[in-house]
Amino acid sequence: MRQLSVLFGLMLCFTFNLNAQKAAPSPDEIASSYLEAIGGADAWKEIKSIRLTGKASMQGQEFPFVMTRTEGNKFYQEVSIMGSKMEQGFNGETAWMYFPLQGINEKTAMSEEESAEFKNEEFLDVFIGHADRGFKLEAVEG
Repeated sequence: MRQLSVLFGLMLCFTFNLNAQKAAPSPDEIASSYLEAIGGADAWKEIKSIRLTGKASMQGQEFPFVMTRTEGNKFYQEVSIMGSKMEQGFNGETAWMYFPLQGINEKTAMSEEESAEFKNEEFLDVFIGHADRGFKLEAVEG
């Protein structure tokens, strides 16, 4: 009986040791698995628009939002902040904002620099062709 217990204990140690040596997936492997889970990069590239609805939280407050993005890097975003609506959009050429809490009481064009940032933002999942687009994925311990 004692030999069986010792054998069982050694088997457990060996099993835990094998599991402990299992390497974590690389950032690129995680990105590939993610893309596969959402239907694949080719399927994602066929999407023409996307609408996100959710809530952001900051300092104990919730801010419901709706964001719509379409190809051509166009987007519209609406956020409810303390009962007031903040809107932001980009029509493919010019970005604009409406934010009464900051005194912007009508849709106002943003600067050319801000518009250029929106124009350069691609309508792709960040993981699709990340290396070709100049992104590097890294594992960060925190």
